[in-house]
Parts: sequence; C-alpha cells; structure tokens
Amino acid sequence: MSNKNLVIESQYWGSIDYFRILNNYDKIYIEKFEHFVKASYRNRCQIATSDGMLILTIPIESGRGVRKTFKDVRMHSETNWQKKHWQTICTAYRRSPYFEYYEDDLQPLYEKKFDFLLDFNLAALEKINKFLELELDYDTTGSFEKVYEDWEDMRSHIFPSKAKNKNPFKDDPVKYHQVFESKCEFLPNMCILDLLFAEGPNAREKLF
Repeated sequence: MSNKNLVIESQYWGSIDYFRILNNYDKIYIEKFEHFVKASYRNRCQIATSDGMLILTIPIESGRGVRKTFKDVRMHSETNWQKKHWQTICTAYRRSPYFEYYEDDLQPLYEKKFDFLLDFNLAALEKINKFLELELDYDTTGSFEKVYEDWEDMRSHIFPSKAKNKNPFKDDPVKYHQVFESKCEFLPNMCILDLLFAEGPNAREKLF
C-alpha cells in the first residue's frame, strides 16, 4: 500500500489490523457521513478473555434498525454500558503485563459522558495515537462520497463477518503472547487494547 490519502470508517477502539492500515497513509479521513452499518466494528470490539473471544457492543439509540448518518448516531446511555465495558476489560486484562500502566489514562474515558458514538470512537483513537506515538494525521470527512478517485477507500474492509472481510492482513496476523493463550488458542486481530496491554511500548514495533 502506497502512502496517500485514506478514507475509512470509525471503529470502537479499532482492531489491530485497523491500525496497521492507518499507519500506511499520510492523511486519514474518518468517514462520518455514511449510514450506520450494523454488525460492524463501528460500535463493537473483540477482546480476549479466559473463555475465548468476547464481543463488547456499544448500544445505540433505535437499536439495530437505526437509519442515521454515522455522525448523528447516539449511544444508549441508560444501559450504563460504559461501566459494564470497563469492568469487563478490567476482568479480562488485569493480569496483562501492561494493564496497570495504561489503566489510569483509560478509565476516565469510561466515566465521561459521551452522547455520540463518533465522539467516543475519536477519543479512543486519540488515546492509541498517543500511547503508541503513531503521529497519525487524521480528520473527518466533509461530505459523503460513494466513490473516491484520489483517495484509497477502505470503508468496511475490516469486518467481523468472514464473508464481508476484505482485510489485507487477514492471512498475516500480528503474533504476540496473550494472557490466556495457554488455555485458549491464539486469537488474531483482537482490538488494539489486547496488543497494548500485552506489549506496552513494544506494541508499536509489533504492528509495523
């Protein structure tokens, strides 16, 4: 992949391969004018637990039937999902080598009130950009374009469904030691937190 402009969807934390893609481009545009795509990483992430892979899903207003522009998608605050997700992350990763190193920086993200999914995802993206010193140059799109002639379009390339997955790294996963690997087989392409808690400052080298 050559270094040029990229347009890609917003993801909840973002998978490991999502960040491998982002690092290949000089300028990144996060799509915010598309219609919300259900059953995608836009509002879900995968973590590795003692029982295997677990999906954390941010509940959204109007549920699965939502038909809104992504920038207008609101998270369902009444479910107290932030507290539940943070507790689950703590349970899954407390034994990881670097969890405590990042814990104090991450916890406020699950205590601050966010109305819109995009705002939460961008706040999470900025955390990873800072932690891994990626220096990603990113912005949001200014309008919706079905086709981009001058930008690389990788919207919905990394998808939970194998049938829809166009991930260019799917056959070349990043390898590292997961806490429960002795109990469960290695789980590739978890959310970026999985790699971060396992490798800490070395996570950047593992990515690239």
